[in-house]
Amino acid sequence: EKTLADTYEILEKGIKETMSLAEEAGESETVSELHKIAEMSKEMAISSTMMTASESFQSGEMESAGAFAEQAARDLAEMSGSLNQASSNLKERRKTEIAGQLRRIVQDLLIISDEQENLSVQSQSIGTHSPRYRGLSGHQKAIKNSLHITTDQLYEISMETFFVTPDLSASLGAAIREVEKALTGYSDRNPRNVARPQSKALGEINRSVNYLLDILTQLEGSSSSSGFEEMMERLNQMASQQQSLNQQSMMMPGSDGQQMPGAAENYKRLAAQQRAMEQKMQELAEESGQGMQDVLGDLESIADKMGEVADDLEDKNIHERTRRLQRQIVSRLLDATRSVREREYSKRRESKTGIQLKRSSPSNLMLSREQQQLRKDMLRALKEGYSRDYRNLIRNYFKSLETVEPDNAKP
Repeated sequence: EKTLADTYEILEKGIKETMSLAEEAGESETVSELHKIAEMSKEMAISSTMMTASESFQSGEMESAGAFAEQAARDLAEMSGSLNQASSNLKERRKTEIAGQLRRIVQDLLIISDEQENLSVQSQSIGTHSPRYRGLSGHQKAIKNSLHITTDQLYEISMETFFVTPDLSASLGAAIREVEKALTGYSDRNPRNVARPQSKALGEINRSVNYLLDILTQLEGSSSSSGFEEMMERLNQMASQQQSLNQQSMMMPGSDGQQMPGAAENYKRLAAQQRAMEQKMQELAEESGQGMQDVLGDLESIADKMGEVADDLEDKNIHERTRRLQRQIVSRLLDATRSVREREYSKRRESKTGIQLKRSSPSNLMLSREQQQLRKDMLRALKEGYSRDYRNLIRNYFKSLETVEPDNAKP
């Protein structure tokens, strides 16, 4: 009961920290909801009730302790319900906001499509020596600029949701390339080299609109604006399937190289399952936008490892390297699910244009007097939100520094 009380105090601090983050993000409604929850917690005095129950347990007053514990449980259930409601409200607001942004982009693209279609019609009737080339070319440049603005807006949205896929970006990119070809045709005063790319650009713009409408449909049916829950489900399913396949291959007759009865069929069945998982992972990698790849890492490398395991199964040759690959696949899938969860609660990154900086080398490490500072630096570095692999590297690096003798310290 004492441990529960201590844990609840940590929860209360977490609520206050979340309020600060929500205030920084401009989420005034979330701040208001969390403030009410914090006040509710203060009035309920749940931690105090738990401590009273703990003291009653310690003194052997079981009936009294049970009553206080039951009261704490009821208060916790009410707090839990309020927090879940605040979370649902925030997700719904974000869904509405993202959907609104995407609908505005759809409207912008429909206007661009209409302008491109009108421009294409006008361009079909001009001759080689027509004085209208300059004016039409200027109109085409304006359409190109509008497409660039739309692409930038979608990139910003893609950093907040998994629903914006590379297919959409690829279609808009193709439209911009065709528009550039049309501009070259205007410069060359070649009507044929104008009309053909304009027609292709129009098709890509309209295809982008269809992609966006599909995204809006997926967004409306999802549990959040980010698509994190859906992604978590897919990754967890793949991790479970891979673990099951690994276990089956370990217990499979003939997996040690002996051709026992039925081994060939088992190899064939497991190889087909692994190949199907490889295909699913490749599809997921292709669907992944830059924002998702930043979080999940190199999904294609997981697919490649699955392919190597499938090759070994098809060759009926499972060895230690196969086992290692199987373990690595599961580990990477589990890391990806953790990365998705961390991404959902992380601050949005800010991008800045790179500049050239001149840096002087640091002075020699004074390890004999900086051991405590090293530990503080390590703890601060571990709180920066890096992936698990990087956290391990940071931890090992600082540990290696602590083992260096002061007299042997090098710059």
